[in-house]
Amino acid sequence: MQGLKRFYYNVPFSDELVLEGEVFNHLKNVLRCSAGEEIILYNDVNIARYRIDSLNKRRISAHFIEEKKQINPDYMLHVYLAVMKNRYMDNIIHKLGEIGITKLIPVYTENSTATVNNNTYLRYNDLLIKGALQAELDFLPALEKTVEIHQINPECDTNLLFAARRAEIKIPVVTSKSVSLFLGPEGGFAEKEIKFLSEKGFSIVSPLSSVLKAETAAVVFTGMVKILMENASV
Repeated sequence: MQGLKRFYYNVPFSDELVLEGEVFNHLKNVLRCSAGEEIILYNDVNIARYRIDSLNKRRISAHFIEEKKQINPDYMLHVYLAVMKNRYMDNIIHKLGEIGITKLIPVYTENSTATVNNNTYLRYNDLLIKGALQAELDFLPALEKTVEIHQINPECDTNLLFAARRAEIKIPVVTSKSVSLFLGPEGGFAEKEIKFLSEKGFSIVSPLSSVLKAETAAVVFTGMVKILMENASV
């Protein structure tokens, strides 16, 4: 299934499938797909390969070729992401999906500058899924509802808080495949938040001597931890 165009289309897969809406528009008007081409579709449980039979002005008809269940990754990478301005959040979330996080939890902190309503949540979920599809992952990451910082309760074995010029620890030692990260926000964390997260079991790490923008740091540090996890011997 490698190399084929991938889309999220959350319907039960059947022998014959009609594609409409956003997926239809993207296939027909953006990618200019034609009959005979194969595509990969994801729903919330499975991944299926279909071949396009016909296209008209409103829909695409395709027939089923093969199907497999989404995998349960052999790692947990949870990201607590401080809520920032939408123009930053959208790019970060798409990139986190590409990197291969398994769960995203948006968090309100003292320096959060935006709110997450239902439409925003749906957009975040769409971006997270599209990032995972871009990376051809065999699973879809989960998006949790937004919480206040005092409500978080990390589930992973290793918990890391990235904060500029806050700690002597540079590159974290990652020997576990169960890691949670806390990233952001613009303007940094308040002292009471640092104290609270430390009490919750987060180790403070400062990998760089320079200060990165929050949206840059989120992608750089998550990617770094994912690489360390993939090379961890557990």
